[in-house]
Amino acid sequence: MVVGVLLIGFASGFLSGSLFSISTTTIRETETIVRSITVPSEREESLTITITLTVTETLNKTKEVAIDSCVVFKTSKETYRTSEDVILILENKCEFTLVLPNPAPWLIINESGEIIFSPITIQVIESVEPGLTLTWKWDQRDNEGRTAPPGTYYARLNTLNAGSFLASFEIIK
Repeated sequence: MVVGVLLIGFASGFLSGSLFSISTTTIRETETIVRSITVPSEREESLTITITLTVTETLNKTKEVAIDSCVVFKTSKETYRTSEDVILILENKCEFTLVLPNPAPWLIINESGEIIFSPITIQVIESVEPGLTLTWKWDQRDNEGRTAPPGTYYARLNTLNAGSFLASFEIIK
């Protein structure tokens, strides 16, 4: 299962002002990635930069994600037909107010882990009081306006004070 893609780009502006290396690496579950790049310097010695990334946590692909059963993020159903609105639901069952970074703090990720849609919204902090439920609709279009193909998708919701939550759903023909 692909968990993510590590994109490494070292800008040597502090050395020579040019971009000299970019590499991408697909990261899989419980995998450690080590990359070293030697940077030529105007001085006699070279600078070696090493990045180590260990994947220790993977996407939780359950229908509903909850922390201590008080924050619930889910879709209204598990399967949607092509072009049917996907309904995203956030329930605050906590004894504290949830703080969202904006009025639409969610995005849609495809099965490969790529973000295909992120709503454009004003950047105003939104509060969700205990006991409140918020809903959003996604029209199954990506950021380019194209209809998303059938497959498994994940909606990720970000909060400022309770972490991130993931809900999975499927689009069928």
